[in-house]
Formats: sequence, structure tokens, C-alpha cells
Amino acid sequence: MYHTLRQNGYLPQNIAHINYNDAASHDSNPFKDKIYPSPSGPDVAEGCVINYEGGDIHPGNIVNALVGSFFPEMNKDSILFVYINANSGPGVIGLPDNGLLFVD
Repeated sequence: MYHTLRQNGYLPQNIAHINYNDAASHDSNPFKDKIYPSPSGPDVAEGCVINYEGGDIHPGNIVNALVGSFFPEMNKDSILFVYINANSGPGVIGLPDNGLLFVD
């Protein structure tokens, strides 16, 4: 998703990239620090700017990103796009090491 946003004109400073990032460094990954979604595909981890990863992924940092602390220039007319690829469901976001974030 990071690369798709960048290819469509979004600047890195306008993207809060929250990524547990365990696949790239996992012992079973033969290409350390790289992620290839298909054998002939590009390394989708290359060039990504990750703002929060691993243990930094907790409810406080996610709320900071969503309510504008991460983007101080946001206002009531701003549009915020949120893409979640995680163990989640309606009203809840599953966090790898830090439990659940419930949303209303």
C-alpha cells in the first residue's frame, strides 16, 4: 500500500506507515529484510518509510496517527485514509504485542 500511495502522488510525510514488519526479518524468510509477494514481483519492503514498527505499535501511537498528532496540519476539512491489514474486525484492531484497540 505504501508504494501505491507514493505512486499516486502522496508524500512520505503524509503517510503514517504502521507495520509490525515481522515477515521481512522472520527466520523462514530466505531473503532477509525483503518481501516478495510473488516469485517475479518486486521487493515491496524496499523504500518504505515505516513510522511505527514492532513494539512501537500500541494503541497510543495508533490514536496519535488517527487523530492528527502525527499530522499536526490536519483540520476538520482534512481527509484521512486508513488502510488496515491485520487481525481486525468491526470496532476492533488486533495489535501484535499490545492487545486490542477498540474503536467506536
